[in-house]
Amino acid sequence: MTVIVLEVYEALIEAGASKEKAKSAAAAIPHADHLATKEDIFGLEQDIARLESSTKQEIAGLEASTKEDIARLEASNREGIVRLESSTKEDIAKLELSTKEDHAKLELSTKKDHARLELSAREDHARLEKALRDDIAKLDKSVAVLKLAVFTFEPAIIALLVKLLFFP
Repeated sequence: MTVIVLEVYEALIEAGASKEKAKSAAAAIPHADHLATKEDIFGLEQDIARLESSTKQEIAGLEASTKEDIARLEASNREGIVRLESSTKEDIAKLELSTKEDHAKLELSTKKDHARLELSAREDHARLEKALRDDIAKLDKSVAVLKLAVFTFEPAIIALLVKLLFFP
């Protein structure tokens, strides 16, 4: 029992209460460690006010820090985007140059192929023309031989044909 509760118990016994009633009455008195005084409440209110102020300051600091972090990240992102745009433009310029070079090479190769094919076609045409002239010359010789044979042997051929037609 605490000092105050013990004093109340003793006072009740002196007043003539039985020990059991005095004990029950003394036990019903709240202990001082469970009670709060006005000073205790005032101190708690000050602690709460101090905590609220500290919390508000921390929140304000976090907001400022967060804003700074966001601004720093936005600046970094802008720089990154500018670098990427520059890099992309350089890559596009390289690709355009490469494409132009490839196109020029392809065009030169095509021109060479065309010239080679044209030369080959001319050579083939010249060979065919020579072969045709040779064939015509051979035909002319053959026709001349046939004409000679027909005119030289014409009466004999006619007689042979008549004999075959009329005298089978």
